[in-house]
Amino acid sequence: MVGGGPAGMMLGLLLARAGVEVTVLEKHGDFLWDFRGDTVHPSTLRLLDELGLGRRFAELPARRLEEMRIQLGRHTVTMAGSRWPSRRSRSSANTRCCSGPPSKEHSIPSASRCRSVHCNACPPCAP
Repeated sequence: MVGGGPAGMMLGLLLARAGVEVTVLEKHGDFLWDFRGDTVHPSTLRLLDELGLGRRFAELPARRLEEMRIQLGRHTVTMAGSRWPSRRSRSSANTRCCSGPPSKEHSIPSASRCRSVHCNACPPCAP
């Protein structure tokens, strides 16, 4: 298999568990680059938990994004976390913020102008 990113490694794991001999080829020697695995969303955390990897993953150092507030004009929209809050990787903790998908009542029309975003996971927002 070519590509040791999140999808490639997950497929490799599932194939190996199914008895298929797997070799994963990855050109990078580490995962310290910005665009791979920046954020692990609640749906992915649920999947890791179902595969029996949730506890080990939870022990890894990471920043948690448990709440995100978005200022839209005079209104503030707060997106609260879930049982599996989004997690941040150490390599990109200072670069970008993301949260899980907003619930319907928190959906923001594409024509809205977002003036500020506050979260508790990224500097300078982090406590």
